[in-house]
Parts: sequence; C-alpha cells; structure tokens
Amino acid sequence: MGAVFGTVSADRGVVRGFQVKAKDPAHRITYTVFTRAGRYQIPNLPPSQYEILVSEKGFESPVKEVEVKAGDHKQVDLMLKAKGPEVNKTELLDYDVLYPPGPDRNVLEMTCMGCHGKVTYHQIRTSEVGWRSMVEFMTTPNSPLTYNGVPALEVLPPEKKEAIVRYLAQNFGPNAPARDLKLDAMQVEEDTVADSMFIEYDLPEPLPNTVFNPRRAAPLRRATGIDATAQRRVTHDPFVSPDGEVWFTDRGGNSIIGLDAREIDFAKRFKVHPIQSSTWVYAHGIAANQAGHVYWSELGTGYLGELDPQSGEMSRYKIPTPGGPHSVAIDPTGDVWYSILFGSKLGKLDAKTHQFRQWDTPTPHSGLYGIIVDKKGNVWSAGLAKHMVIKFDPVSEKFTEYRTPSQPSGPRRLAMDSKGKIWFSEYMANSLGYLDPDTGQMIEYKFPLRYTSPYPVWSDAEDNIWAGDNVYNALIKFDQKTKRFTYYPLPQRNANPPHLAADKEGTLWFGSRNDDPKVIALKPHGNIEGKIFGR
Repeated sequence: MGAVFGTVSADRGVVRGFQVKAKDPAHRITYTVFTRAGRYQIPNLPPSQYEILVSEKGFESPVKEVEVKAGDHKQVDLMLKAKGPEVNKTELLDYDVLYPPGPDRNVLEMTCMGCHGKVTYHQIRTSEVGWRSMVEFMTTPNSPLTYNGVPALEVLPPEKKEAIVRYLAQNFGPNAPARDLKLDAMQVEEDTVADSMFIEYDLPEPLPNTVFNPRRAAPLRRATGIDATAQRRVTHDPFVSPDGEVWFTDRGGNSIIGLDAREIDFAKRFKVHPIQSSTWVYAHGIAANQAGHVYWSELGTGYLGELDPQSGEMSRYKIPTPGGPHSVAIDPTGDVWYSILFGSKLGKLDAKTHQFRQWDTPTPHSGLYGIIVDKKGNVWSAGLAKHMVIKFDPVSEKFTEYRTPSQPSGPRRLAMDSKGKIWFSEYMANSLGYLDPDTGQMIEYKFPLRYTSPYPVWSDAEDNIWAGDNVYNALIKFDQKTKRFTYYPLPQRNANPPHLAADKEGTLWFGSRNDDPKVIALKPHGNIEGKIFGR
C-alpha cells in the first residue's frame, strides 16, 4: 500500500476543510479526504495510477497524475485559482416569506411535505391546471402512481385538495420569480472531518434490457424525479450481511447487488442478481438473515423477494393485499417484517413456511416507512404520513402510537442504539428524534442549520447517530455524550442518500441518487492501515 500527501493553497480566500480526491480510473474507485490547516493525506492506497485534485465550490483545481507503488509516499501540492463571483438571479428567502403561513399552508405541510419536504414546490412553478393534475396524480386511486390500486396518499376530501391547489397556484404560478430558501452557511469542522475518508465505487453498467413500466414512467418522473426508463443503476437501501458483504437494492437496474469491497478488480467486485420480473419492480428495502439469505421489498409490484447468494436461487412472494411494501427487517427468529407505505398495514413473512400475516394500523393511512426490530422482538416503524412512531408487540398483537412533539414532522427512518433506545429522522421538523421505549419519553434535538431535512438515520458502534441530509448535502453525526452535531460534506453534488448501514468496522455505507449514482463508504476514522479500503 502507498500514500499521497501534500499542501493545498489558493490565490484568494482561506483553505479550510477542502475536499481532496484521488481518482483511480483503473480500479474505478475515488478516495476523498479533507484538508486540515492547508494540508492533506490519503493513506493506504492500493498501487495504481491516480489523478489528484481538489473539489471545492468557487475554486478551479489542477489535476495532477501520480503513480503510487507499494510503500510509496508521494507528495502532491495543489494550487487553486478562485473563480469569479457567481451571478445568481434567484432571490433567497426565509421559509415564512417563501411559503406564507396560513390555513392552506397547514394542509400542504400536514399532507404533502412529510415526503416532498420544503425544497420542492417553489422550484416547479406551473399553472393551476398543472398543480391540480399533480395533486390528482398523488391522491387518485386510478392514477399511474398507484400500488395495485392503492394511491400514494389517502383519498383527500375535495376541500383539502382545493386548499393545496389554491396555495400552490397562488404562490408558485408559471410567472412566479425564481426564488429559493435562504440556507445557513455550513462551516466545515476541519479538525474533525479531516480524520475521515469517503470512498466512491463506480457501479457496473446496467443490462441493456432493463425493464420498466411505461405507463408510470413519465408521470412518476414529473412527481418524484424518479426516471423509471433510465438505463442506469441507482443503489437505494444498503444492508451489511453477517459475512460482511454489502448488499443494495438497485432501483434503476431492477437488480439486487452485492459488493465485496476487499476486491480490487472492478470486474469481480460486484455480484449482480437481476430480479426475475417482466416489469420494473421499484426494489426498495433490503435485509439479510444470519444464514446470509437476502430479502427485499418491491414498492411497485407488491412482492417480497428472497435470494440465496450461494446458489443464486431467487424467489418472490406476493403480499396478500394491495399496497407497496416499503422496508424490511429481520426479527430474532429469522422472520421478515415489512412496512406497507400505501395500505395502512404492517406485515410478516414466515421465512420457513412463506406464509403471510398482516395487521391494520390503528390510525389509517399512517404511511409506514422505515422499520426496525428491537432486541425484544418488538417492531418499530415510522408513520410518515401521520407524523408518529409506531410500535407493534407481536406477542400481544398490540400497537402503540407515539405522536412526535413537533407536528408536522415527517419521520422517515429509524435506528436503535446499543442501549435499545429508538432514534428517528424528522424530515420536516429539522430534528433528530429520540424515544425511550421503557418510559415513552420523546426528545427532539434540533439541527444547528435551518431547514436540515434528515432522511436516513443509523447508529454506529460508538452509539453516534448518523443522519443524511439532501439540503446541505451532508452526512451528520450526533454525539450522544456531547449532544453536538458535525456535518460531513458528501463527496458528490446532490448525493441524496436514501438510507445508511454500518459494518463492524464502523464504516457507513450508502448509495447516491444523483446523475452519477455510486456506492459510497464513509470511514469516520479514516482508512485503517493494513486492510484494503479499511474493511
């Protein structure tokens, strides 16, 4: 193994926490570190030819090539040139100015923003007819965005639909000026982030005959940004199996993908298992049991899938009722639990008999999103649409609902720390949520930057809680002991990770959903000497 180190300077401004990249085109891996006091180091690099550059907004960087052999320590210094000031004609406003408060906004927040957030609507700008078609698209049973006849949202009463359409048309019509949220300045804590390293893995090309549902493709893209016709892979949910292999659902390529990060050869690094379906399935949640069998949910078709990685055998099981199974989790007995985002149900697949059971949630249209199973076998899910956390006791078959202190909050994902405490993201409330299952106590920890929209959450081996945020394009660490947040800028623009998973070494794994999707790993303590990629 070798290393690259050096200095970063600029003709103007201060170099603080800048990202330095080492691209390895031969092995299709990119390593990213942060500067500290104008210096950087990229350790534990496999022998190869590298391209070294800085990626920092507002600066132009040279690209320097260097060959790294085993035992080499190569110095590469980089001098940056500051770009001219950007001409930005978009007016930046606070939330209450961009979205004027009132009864109609309350309906929009409670009904729609838990999923779409605060950064979507003002960027569309269309007519009342256009807004009405989108609202109907999301809430009508015969819309293309349905899951076996179940709409994406509850069928809203006419007065609520009219309130949403009226508000959006009045504030974001076709002639509305270009406006955006005024974000806080993110100060990179270089003394902390400079210890870390991001590693990006290029994905294999998708099969040329990747299937999709043409009826849903165009309206789905308009409403959600998801392009079901694109011939590209999009890794969605990750899961680290007991043997250390990292698995992903491949939403774009209609596949299940396994990654062996120890493998330096790109051609051998990924195992791609195409899902045996004649249509686009929208592969979403994923988990693996102790035997290594991989299970996934198909949000678009209403199936759960099972893969035996050793034999390659794949099975798919149709859930008993309409709706979209969103996420999956394995309980201590090996059975598979799943949340139904559209359909107000929680379900279980018996891993041995392949029989299903489902339970209706006490509050209809809860919008069950992320799901976990605690050490006692209780099942927890985030009620995205009704702004609550839901517990289900499989023994008593009793639900307990915990409404979040902030309303609306839009909880999406959940995590459990080593003490059995539940953590959850509040996508709308700019908060990280905490729930003590023993007492029912709930606490919200506000993120320091306004409009942070936490999506995935995960607890690492040190009981730090990690969240992903697409507004500031960062992973955020919450230290339970100090109650401090640290923002780690992501190595890709608009990466928007949908979920996180951590391995035994403390590496965080996730996929990006931008125009250049990749598998990405964050090593908070850097690349560990003596192990390829620090695994």
